[in-house]
Amino acid sequence: MKQIGRPDTPAPILTPDGFDLSIDNTPSSFDPSKAAKIHFDGTKISVQGRGATARGNLLTIGTGGTYVLSGRLDDGCIVVMASEDQVVQLVLDGASIPCKDDAPLYVIEAGKVVLTLTENSENYLSDGSSYALFHGDNKVDGCIYSKVDLVINGTGSLEVTGNFRHGIVSKDGLTVTGGRVRITSAGQGLSGRDYVKVGGGEVDIRSQTDGIQSSSTAKGRGLFYMAGGNLAIDAQNDAIQAENLVQIDGGTLSVTTRGGSENAPSSLSGSPHTQWSMAGAEKPEAEEEAVDFNAKGLKSAHTVRITGGEMEIDTYEDAIHANGSVEISGGNLSIFAGDDAVHADEDVLISGGTLHIPACYEGLEGATVTISGGDIAVTASDDGINAASKDPKKENRPKESLDGEDNDYFVRITGGTLSIDAAGDGIDTNGDLYVEGGSIQVCGASYTSDTALDYDGVAIITGGTILAAGSGPWAQGFGPLSTQYSFLCNLPDTVPGGIPLTLTDQSGQVLATYTPARMYQSVVYSSPALRKGETYFFLAADQSASVTLNRIDAANVTSQETRPTDSPY
Repeated sequence: MKQIGRPDTPAPILTPDGFDLSIDNTPSSFDPSKAAKIHFDGTKISVQGRGATARGNLLTIGTGGTYVLSGRLDDGCIVVMASEDQVVQLVLDGASIPCKDDAPLYVIEAGKVVLTLTENSENYLSDGSSYALFHGDNKVDGCIYSKVDLVINGTGSLEVTGNFRHGIVSKDGLTVTGGRVRITSAGQGLSGRDYVKVGGGEVDIRSQTDGIQSSSTAKGRGLFYMAGGNLAIDAQNDAIQAENLVQIDGGTLSVTTRGGSENAPSSLSGSPHTQWSMAGAEKPEAEEEAVDFNAKGLKSAHTVRITGGEMEIDTYEDAIHANGSVEISGGNLSIFAGDDAVHADEDVLISGGTLHIPACYEGLEGATVTISGGDIAVTASDDGINAASKDPKKENRPKESLDGEDNDYFVRITGGTLSIDAAGDGIDTNGDLYVEGGSIQVCGASYTSDTALDYDGVAIITGGTILAAGSGPWAQGFGPLSTQYSFLCNLPDTVPGGIPLTLTDQSGQVLATYTPARMYQSVVYSSPALRKGETYFFLAADQSASVTLNRIDAANVTSQETRPTDSPY
């Protein structure tokens, strides 16, 4: 294999915030005539070719090149000590290294190590349940441990068992572009301090802590990036945790944490709420239960960004969590969450994609929630959307509400399709609500303390269509600063869930139909089709109510009309 001045690296693909999303697609092909061939036979190692030396059950690779490994090495170890400007390609061709007292593969120095899995080969590496953690100044805590960039490619299979701590560790970057990799670990499955990137292959992780972690706090590092391949994670703690950025542009991802949402307790540590699902009843008292772990799906201390991919996420806590912002512009996501489906301490920004959320505590939560596109369906045991922050550090960012008060929170909807079924408030904001476009249906709580729309600032509608049904006494509609007509209308009495609601104009033409999932009495409606001076009717079961648009924010909260017996609705 030709020596090079520096290991080949792809041209960087930089994001505006300085992250390199290029995938190292080093080819898995090699020239067998130029490769060293190493065969294991129990405790014996035979070497054909240059660059590697064997002593007992220790194989040392001291220079760049390609090395083909086969056979079984009992309680042995491979150590790579090449120059920092050399690439070492380790070709696993039916290699098995069960190691009792050490890490079976330990990379001390090289420019880059490429682990290639040959076609149809089955390879296995495992470490012992305890061994010397420090080798000199190096803390070796993974079955495969590398101090330099590590790339896994090829078309064969690799099974890694990290009995001591982690499965595969790189103190620089870790990339998977091919092969079938199965990891079972007492600690993290994949750990890349600078980054973990998945561009292809099939990776299956079973971890007793985090599934994948990238921990660097340096600018442009602490990154998890997925552009292709299939990744399945079953983790007892967080599935994917990256300090600065989690970004998914493609591929198929399946995530479960701590047994999934169905195992979530009635109270989660650090959360000011109680998980529950009730209709027609007051919220129960919160239960105290200490939780000393995190069990989230996609998690970053700064940003989670999703532009594509197919995802199924089932988590004990939040499915998607960022201490900064969450940005979703594409992809198909199916989410079951024991806590929030999507949570950001700062901003939730959704401009595209499909979010199907059949079960969660709260659906979308951030200091601000902005929806400009996408197809979103949320079923929540508390609020469907909540503009608030659980982080006291985020409570006082300067921003002035249109009502003249300082307000850090808002929900803004400018496009997309949104359907909410919430046992709490449908849309709840500690600040303002702006609707400027989109198609929105909301079913809010049946009990009197929550409703379909709940805001502390102002509610302004300038475009789009919304139909929101919920409890009556505390119902809120849109305010006089709106430019599109809307109305809040109360039926004479509550209507059971599952009973269709029909809106007609005064000529009898049906403008909208909706079947709320739970009991309702109040209805908020707005659409560009509404006209000043017109009268509109709501019909549900044996009840009806009407409202005349005599102002931009018409309301009727006292109507006691009953539906005519000959009504067709």
